[in-house]
Amino acid sequence: MRYIDRLLNELEMLNLADQTRTPREIALAVDELVEDADLAEIKGERSLETVPEAMDVLYDIQDSLMFNQIEDE
Repeated sequence: MRYIDRLLNELEMLNLADQTRTPREIALAVDELVEDADLAEIKGERSLETVPEAMDVLYDIQDSLMFNQIEDE
């Protein structure tokens, strides 16, 4: 969760600076996270090219992880 928060923070800073394109290193980090956590169905066919798209994917992953944590309790 902290790693996702860090990525979201970086993307939010880019968004506030009116940066529209996701830097390659961040897009790769999000892709790795999706693969490592076996969350391909969450990403689906969405692109990570723009900052808002990458943020949406991360928020969906975060929601999924939080929802699963609540179910486990």
